[in-house]
Amino acid sequence: INHMKKIYWPFLGRKDPPSEGATQLTFHFKDDSISTFDPAWSPDGKEIAALAIQEDFARLVLLNAETGRITRRLVKAGLSKNFEELNLRHNRLSWSGNGKWVVFVSKAGATDQINIMDRRGKMVKKIRPKDFTDVGSPALSPDGARIAFVGQRQGRADLYLMTVATRAIERMTDDDAYEDGPAFTADGRTIYFSSSKSSGFESASHDIFALEFGTNETTGGPGGVASIRRVVGTPFNDRRAAP
Repeated sequence: INHMKKIYWPFLGRKDPPSEGATQLTFHFKDDSISTFDPAWSPDGKEIAALAIQEDFARLVLLNAETGRITRRLVKAGLSKNFEELNLRHNRLSWSGNGKWVVFVSKAGATDQINIMDRRGKMVKKIRPKDFTDVGSPALSPDGARIAFVGQRQGRADLYLMTVATRAIERMTDDDAYEDGPAFTADGRTIYFSSSKSSGFESASHDIFALEFGTNETTGGPGGVASIRRVVGTPFNDRRAAP
């Protein structure tokens, strides 16, 4: 405890309390939820997709970005074979660049499933990557053509990239570190992600890295991986990137 005080208390002492710089949107005593987390802004800024635990069930909901009112409940886990669980620990909500779709992970039978769903709750695509013991943190590219995700194979969590049309999967990192939370830039040419490259353990401190693509000579769009570089290195545990 004393060690944590030395690291974090001076930092927190320089910050304003949340009530002075932010507006509270969710009130658990009003909506009967236990917690609401993993918020993701829609590209138009009007709605926030979030995971919520209500009435002992995990749900995927859309919130009004100004009032916090739930505008639509998209998924209720535990009532369908496609949504047995919502993988609360390894999920990350992501929007398509046009704001029409939300991407998330669910447990479907013995495998994890990547879901692309529209704002009305209609399933657009469901993809079950093969040969992974765990799939999490899906991020859809702005053009909707690719999905970056974290996949575990043989106890190692690396960053993978899937082409949605062909479902071809390419491994982006190959090391003992634990990768997490990929996020595309608006032009789709860079993926920011978190990694424990300094230690290789999931519970260790994470830093933020940038995976930059080259240029495809035929299409002019993103090509193969050109470089991976560290962009944030602090004593803190930086688990999520938000370009």
